[in-house]
Amino acid sequence: MYRIMKSELKRNQPTKGALTFWMRGDHAKNTALKYQHSLWNVTLNCDGKMRYNASTTTKADGSLVEQSDIQSPWLLIRPDTIFQSAESKLCPA
Repeated sequence: MYRIMKSELKRNQPTKGALTFWMRGDHAKNTALKYQHSLWNVTLNCDGKMRYNASTTTKADGSLVEQSDIQSPWLLIRPDTIFQSAESKLCPA
């Protein structure tokens, strides 16, 4: 399950109209993964594209599994995803 952290929503000034936010993932029920929690910094350009800015994954005890500050290229937002839902709810029409 993923949650968008409303307290972290902010307009990204360099990209007019874009939204940048942190999103938390709880993966405790997915035993196939090496981690139980994830934290992603994401930007939506409010025009059908998104990109990852940073990520952190941790075990249940909080110990670090992986961390990255590498920004991805702009990616198309896929239908029926949390990103499409976020774009429709958070971006001005």
